[in-house]
Amino acid sequence: MQRLSIPPRRFPLMGEPLGVSAATRSSSTILRAIITPSTLSQVILKVNLEVAMRAEQFVGVEEARARLGQLAEQVAQGQEVWLTKRGRPLAVLLGRDDYDRLRATATHAERAELAERVAEARRRVAEAGLDPQIIDEAVTAARRSA
Repeated sequence: MQRLSIPPRRFPLMGEPLGVSAATRSSSTILRAIITPSTLSQVILKVNLEVAMRAEQFVGVEEARARLGQLAEQVAQGQEVWLTKRGRPLAVLLGRDDYDRLRATATHAERAELAERVAEARRRVAEAGLDPQIIDEAVTAARRSA
């Protein structure tokens, strides 16, 4: 069995001397060295914070008026804030990045739908025995009038 030659790590694992290659350690030794109880608790804490930051928050419209600045900061950091009226969801506050992604997705979907409709109109015009070029002329005329 041929052993792979892996270059030495720049930093030792838990007090190892420099130059010890990963090929000489077992995978369980590497995992124990990398994932210590303190590192694991730090990872869990970080994941919980990220989940909490992404958690939805429901705020009544009247309360939101008084806290708009604070809510805007929370939304800018990625938290979802739903505005409610009499306990029913009414609107959602979005951060700028989320809004830009939403608009880009909507614009893409609208263009795809328009392209499908134009293709369908061309097909129907051709089936009627007319020149599909009239569709392009109609689109051009509509763009000029807009």
